[in-house]
Amino acid sequence: MATITDITIAYSGQKIPQTPIDWKFRNLANFVCDLYLQNINGYKPNKVSKIVLQLRLTTVDADFTPTYFGSICNIFNGIDEETYLSNSDTENLLYLLDLLHNAIIKAATKESWDIEVFIKAYDKIHKDNFQLYIALPEKKSKDGKIAKPFIEKDLKKSYLKVKVLADNKEKAITLIDKKNTYIFDSIYTLSKKVKWFDNNKFGLQVKDLNVQTYYSVSENILTSNLTFDDKMMIVPN
Repeated sequence: MATITDITIAYSGQKIPQTPIDWKFRNLANFVCDLYLQNINGYKPNKVSKIVLQLRLTTVDADFTPTYFGSICNIFNGIDEETYLSNSDTENLLYLLDLLHNAIIKAATKESWDIEVFIKAYDKIHKDNFQLYIALPEKKSKDGKIAKPFIEKDLKKSYLKVKVLADNKEKAITLIDKKNTYIFDSIYTLSKKVKWFDNNKFGLQVKDLNVQTYYSVSENILTSNLTFDDKMMIVPN
């Protein structure tokens, strides 16, 4: 099923420090976009594959029409650089979320998108206090053990975890603990590979790279040769 592949916040001003000298704005913006994208749950406006929020230095009119480059939809809002610079990181998460959400609502109204999808996403981000939790499908072993994998993310870290129910006991294990790389985080792809290897071992493997991480129920041990290089690609130890 086709979905939006990316939501991005673009800023071209001068006052807010930018990459590669300073990554704070980019990390905050990327985290907000990741949260928003995951919480719209696969909704895709007609003929839109990517949404780019273009932040101007003055507020645009509420009726400003989105522009398109192919399936890339550009939306617009104004950023107050002094407000951003005086805010804490926590305040700026909310500030950037509001700038993104308000611009999307304007675009949704203009383009007849399903506004309720975006309102629910915004409310969920607030309810979850800017933490991301994604429950993945349960996996059952042939002898009845149950694994409940899930993803958790905060501003800095991404985790792939699993709760294993066996012999009337539940054990929580972290299969992956890595740097958060936001929308294009490899944890989303890796999470699709989790499975029972047999009736004892649960985890994932990437055969092409000869890497794996799994939990042994009988030994109560996590075994892993999965690590990440500076580009956040998986490599074997």
